[in-house]
Parts: sequence; C-alpha cells; structure tokens
Amino acid sequence: MAYLPLDANAAQIRAVLLRANTRFAETEKPKHYSQHMVEARRLGVRYTSNVPKGVDKDRDGEVDSTRRSRR
Repeated sequence: MAYLPLDANAAQIRAVLLRANTRFAETEKPKHYSQHMVEARRLGVRYTSNVPKGVDKDRDGEVDSTRRSRR
C-alpha cells in the first residue's frame, strides 16, 4: 500500500507503481493460460467474455480472427 499526495506528478506515481509491480512479480508465479484454463474447468468455473468476437482483444490494431488460432 502506498499513499501519494493529490498533487503527485506522473514520475512519482510511476515510481510507486513500478515498486509495487516488482514486489508482486517477486511473490506471484506467472500463469500459463492453458494450465490456468484447465484448472478453472476442473474447479467448475465457466467464463464468458463480454468482448464480442472480431474485436481487437490484444490491442495490436487488427481485428482478431473469430477462428481459434494455434500458438
């Protein structure tokens, strides 16, 4: 938890966020999407995205294919 004054500038905010992100990365294991989804299904979790198909989900500037790609 960090507190900043209301008039904190962008550099101060960025420094606090970078420190928090570093601490988070040191304590959390990265999730691998396929393993994450398998575990969710095993636990009975069902997820439906609110993002319609054909939208630029990965924000690369191109509309994503509606077909599942193999990566």
